[in-house]
Amino acid sequence: MTSERPVNPRFAEDMWFREKPGGPPRYRDWTDKPVQYFTVVDKEGGGVLGYVWAGDEDEAVAYEPRQAAGSRGVNEGISWISRFREAKARGIRPSQALAEFLADPEPGGRGRPLPGSLADAPNTAAVEDLATGGSERPVNRRFDDDMFLRQVSPGPPRYQTRSDKPVRYFTVVDKEGGGVLGYVWAGDEDDAAAWVPRKAAGGRALAEGGHWHVRLEEAKGRGILPSQALAEMLSNPEGNRGRALPDSLTDAPNAGVVKALAQDD
Repeated sequence: MTSERPVNPRFAEDMWFREKPGGPPRYRDWTDKPVQYFTVVDKEGGGVLGYVWAGDEDEAVAYEPRQAAGSRGVNEGISWISRFREAKARGIRPSQALAEFLADPEPGGRGRPLPGSLADAPNTAAVEDLATGGSERPVNRRFDDDMFLRQVSPGPPRYQTRSDKPVRYFTVVDKEGGGVLGYVWAGDEDDAAAWVPRKAAGGRALAEGGHWHVRLEEAKGRGILPSQALAEMLSNPEGNRGRALPDSLTDAPNAGVVKALAQDD
């Protein structure tokens, strides 16, 4: 039996929403045209965290977290999303951005590009399949054995990602069909807020998390309470693949309940 709240049928039937105007310029995050991609490996141990791909035909770039890397793979997306925005703001092509990323062996975040991993794929879906457990290319063993590199600086301030105190959360649904992708929760008592991907939504939910992680990081950087950040997100609901579901704001006794909801089919 599931505890998941049903999606109002009118949202499931008509989820092709207009993107909210304004904001920084961004590359598209999906294409059915050919792309190139490289592997991102963990600086602590060399495991694969995800993949960065780019395609010039549709002016598209994105990071796909590897499902088996869990939250560490998802959180790595924050660093890459920031770099995508910077590259787009400079007006360079996706392939040029990809080349720049590969040329920088020590980017911010938990991961780094794996030298020699640049490969071709017929479209975005092929990379997503790889990230969710398809035909994964092995990591060169010498990188797996020698990835204990210098730690980067602590980075921007962030909310706590756990809380055993009461929280509030809202549901994020897919723009393509209305299925639930995950949940954003927040609690002021522990200064905590996080995105929780719905397990059944697979790689699409993991990738959507990058957008909400970045917004939470921006909110923390402005020093606002988690509840205020939650309210801001609901008032500006558009994500990348998903959007906040109106009227879905709900109370939970702690963050663990929201995580359990996300695991339940």
